[in-house]
Amino acid sequence: MISKGQGAIEYLLIIAAAILVVAIVILAVTGALSGGQDQSNVSIIASDNSFNALKESSDNYVRIGMRYFVASNPIVQNIVGLWHLEDLEDSVGNNLGTPIGGPIKTTGIIGDAYEFDGTNYIDFGIPSTDLSGDLTIALWIYPTNLGTERQNPISKSPYGEFALTIEKVKSLSFYFGSTASLFTGWIGPNNDGALKMGVLKENEWQFIVVTRDVSSKELKSYYNGNPHSSLNGWETDPTQKQASIQIGKGYAGYFIGKIDEVVILDTVLTDEEVMYLFTGK
Repeated sequence: MISKGQGAIEYLLIIAAAILVVAIVILAVTGALSGGQDQSNVSIIASDNSFNALKESSDNYVRIGMRYFVASNPIVQNIVGLWHLEDLEDSVGNNLGTPIGGPIKTTGIIGDAYEFDGTNYIDFGIPSTDLSGDLTIALWIYPTNLGTERQNPISKSPYGEFALTIEKVKSLSFYFGSTASLFTGWIGPNNDGALKMGVLKENEWQFIVVTRDVSSKELKSYYNGNPHSSLNGWETDPTQKQASIQIGKGYAGYFIGKIDEVVILDTVLTDEEVMYLFTGK
């Protein structure tokens, strides 16, 4: 849901962006007249880039994935951690990352990302927010070595709040619970519960989202913005554990590849809101 305040601020930013666009178009047309270049799409490109640049520099907006939200939007208020991975900062909270083993900066889906080689990860510490309730986990992944070992792109505790596990069959499982003998594993008949067997691809950016609604006991997964699978009902509820949020590592193994634009929320995003994060529209 987009708030009324967001619409008002967007209107003001559109006016500012329009002024900037006019200046860019004048310069572009002048260049085209003198240099003979085709500038037919310059106004569209300038409009998108200038509007987003204004949002990026404004304290009134927070970017989650591809979508900008006004800072007072309820979605923003429910963010536990937001890591663009341009650096190790949490963009809205205090969950600062500590690199372990030397993950390296690389080109991401937006700006920079971090690349993991199967021996390193980033530790974001123990959050102050209880993550054993409603939950949304969203991130972009770029796996480079699937099918050999199980991998955790992000994890806290498989027998606590959550763990996402990439299985050898190129699927995704989702774990939570209370102990090693009392836990819920959304794994499916072929270790393909959250994302089905063969869905995940090597050497491609993919947007992964998993949500958990505790009151209705419903799990949902999304792949590149679209609903993918769901599960209704489970036996063991998640419990809070004193464990760190780790990106690139977990109980099952290290992740190999790139990760970018990670967000954890203590609320359940709707289908529409997940698509917002994927497309920005």
